[in-house]
Amino acid sequence: PDPWVRDAGPLLAHMHIPASDGPSARHWAPGLGEVNWNAIFEEIDALEKKPRFILELKKHADIESGAAYLAQMGYVE
Repeated sequence: PDPWVRDAGPLLAHMHIPASDGPSARHWAPGLGEVNWNAIFEEIDALEKKPRFILELKKHADIESGAAYLAQMGYVE
């Protein structure tokens, strides 16, 4: 997904943030699955205007753990 961030550039206004296991979009909490969050957030850091993030998760109960993972990794405040 990091090339998509780079390609969208300044047109990227918001991002849906689910984790997956590769080819299947399982809508897991960030921290699970195989998403390379470092690569994605490196591309986001290069953007002049940062997009809004939306946690798009299958289980509402995972919202807090997903947000906590992103904060713990230093990706969001």
